[in-house]
Amino acid sequence: MKMKHAVSLLSAFFIASALAAPVNAAEADLWTADAVISDRAGDVNPAITPVAELPEEYIREAMSGPYATGVYVEVLQSVESVPADILDLVSENGGILSVAVYENAADKYPLYIWGIRGGYSSGKEADFKLKVSVDVPEIKQGAAGVIGDGSVAFATVSMAHAGELPENAELSIPIPDAEKYGVQNVYFYDHDRGRITDRIGFALTTDTDYAGWCTIRGLSAGVDAGDYILTPADLDYDTKIYSDISEAEERIKRDLRSDEQAVNIRMGYYHGNEYKLSAETLNAVRESGKDLHITFPGVEASATYMWTFHGSEMGEVTAPVDLIVRFPVSGDVVEAVNGKITNDAGTLMLDFQHSGPLPSGTDFSTLAFAFDNADLSQNGYYYYYDEGAGTLQCSGKTQWYTEMDPSAPNGESLFVRLEDMTHCSYYVVTDKLAEGPDVDNTIPERPDPEKPAEPGQEDPQDPADPSGGDGNDTELTGGDQAGGNSAVNAGTPSPKTGDGSEMPLILYSIALSGAAAGILVLKKRCVR
Repeated sequence: MKMKHAVSLLSAFFIASALAAPVNAAEADLWTADAVISDRAGDVNPAITPVAELPEEYIREAMSGPYATGVYVEVLQSVESVPADILDLVSENGGILSVAVYENAADKYPLYIWGIRGGYSSGKEADFKLKVSVDVPEIKQGAAGVIGDGSVAFATVSMAHAGELPENAELSIPIPDAEKYGVQNVYFYDHDRGRITDRIGFALTTDTDYAGWCTIRGLSAGVDAGDYILTPADLDYDTKIYSDISEAEERIKRDLRSDEQAVNIRMGYYHGNEYKLSAETLNAVRESGKDLHITFPGVEASATYMWTFHGSEMGEVTAPVDLIVRFPVSGDVVEAVNGKITNDAGTLMLDFQHSGPLPSGTDFSTLAFAFDNADLSQNGYYYYYDEGAGTLQCSGKTQWYTEMDPSAPNGESLFVRLEDMTHCSYYVVTDKLAEGPDVDNTIPERPDPEKPAEPGQEDPQDPADPSGGDGNDTELTGGDQAGGNSAVNAGTPSPKTGDGSEMPLILYSIALSGAAAGILVLKKRCVR
């Protein structure tokens, strides 16, 4: 009977580990509540017979019942949407509204079934459009071109709704050959840009009466409707976190050939792996004239940081760049640096695993967790710390900026950008000009990007002129000082990441990487 089929598929919305399962107690309550409500002479029961209009009164009565955990209704395609106030009612009751959409009332199976557990996370007042299509030719062909591998099995799902999905929505839909694959990845496909932008959830298949159906699950709050790709394959996508530098470099080279104006890569750290960006890849960036952004999302003891290489400003690159940065730095080093500074400048220590010159047009940004009261309208500064000589050499100015961060107390986090870096080693970021007998506030003149560094300049322990200057220097005075108060110094032990020793870090989880994606958004570079 149709009721039996409906109950079998509904189990997909209540069981997290598998779709094929018997009806549970919660479903029994749901169906009992429906039966009570619709047991009226002459009434059409929308839980059994598809109706041409959304049975709003039926849904409201069912959701208000003392034993109901949700309600299931069958509708025809003429029902285009679910009103926002119904979504709010579902959210308030903590239940689930399941809407099965049929082409014809006499059909054995629906076209698809939505499972809705709440309203919009952002409080939008918009009706939710129900229509869904599978393998729309234009979308299917475009996705095939982006995937670029004819051996990859996939399907596309296109939604009529524009914008955000209701919270914790699920969609069950028949997918060709789905029963062969079990769990499938669900990716967001931006057809207009020809990009796979994110992995947004997963889909489970069923071997019940609805064999060949998939239920798309795991859609977090704020996920947009649109065109999705379902596949068992592990595809490349814009927010993918790469743990292997060679795989990331292949992606970089591929994106450099695209129409995108900038290349954005996210890296995750595996203990023991090297993360040196090759000279070949950097020269490809230079030849393209594009900007390359490489982000390491923060996790555990490490903060979020990002490298930016401006291809239009680069000269020829002859050596790779180690992307790993250690911080917080060990307490002994921080204590030594703080002993060199006699005023109340706040400090943040950065231990770059790369030593020596950098390509021209290199910026570095990081979460500025050591500064509580930085003045965003003023510059900060960064200093090269010569550990052997015990001196601090001012290497340039920094820019402060904030980005949205839902996990932060005030909803945003402070970042600092070190622009036009030319050398790497120990660096100290300050919120104002540092003072002290061992502090030199003379900023060396920037080198010509078209002139490659001489062999002698590539000495990783070149303390005489770490910024590659030629003697035409500018000294900063008190009039150049930036505002800001003293801050807590980062003096906790450093996780060792660049040499394969001491504390190992694990690869970032999907949840953490998702959070980090919400924190760091690329900003237009400040041109001075």
